[in-house]
Amino acid sequence: MPLPSSGQISVSDINTELGRASNTANSNFAGGTTPQSGSLFKLGEAGGVNQTAPHKMSEWYNYPAEADFGLYGNTSLINADWRGTGSTNWNGLNGKSCSNDINLYGSFNETSSTYKFAYFQMVTDVNPPANKYTNAFTIYYKWSCSSNTNMRVDVYVLDNNTNTVGLQTLVNNNTASSSSASYNVLAYSSYSGGHLYFGFRTRSANGTSSYSGTFNITDMNVVQQC
Repeated sequence: MPLPSSGQISVSDINTELGRASNTANSNFAGGTTPQSGSLFKLGEAGGVNQTAPHKMSEWYNYPAEADFGLYGNTSLINADWRGTGSTNWNGLNGKSCSNDINLYGSFNETSSTYKFAYFQMVTDVNPPANKYTNAFTIYYKWSCSSNTNMRVDVYVLDNNTNTVGLQTLVNNNTASSSSASYNVLAYSSYSGGHLYFGFRTRSANGTSSYSGTFNITDMNVVQQC
């Protein structure tokens, strides 16, 4: 939930809102007149924390502010098995708040053991996608798997050189009807430079040549754990 609009705010409160452990050590709050990569104030930039000195704890009131976030792709980027609510070509998928979140679903019945991919540009405006995410990020989401035979599902973020800067394996067995009751947090605190892609990949969990299952991502946004 957002930080309060008045009163005391602790560093542990900020860490929690950023998706980190409450006791995460912070070597500096800003690191200079202009907040440096990895500093507490730089991590809060996407959520609306003022980046102009002097830096004050009161600038974290009501954090995070509603920020534009979307996924953008085209038919050359998209695995046909993935679909998103609100758009058939991914233009305009908006995850800027609890009332504007992203829901994705996939149904698979594959005969190959190799990974299948779907990945999308992370953007700060969704139509057209002129402004791309290039800095540290925090993504909140829930997931569920209603059926599964030998399926593995990963979510990840890639930089523009296809290096993985965030990865979570959510399903890697035959368990059906599994889910996350609370929000998963996919975050990277020190990335800078180059645009980012959010993606999924599926493959067989045990190395066999076939797998099947149904998987859903819901409530995805970059603002808060709603």
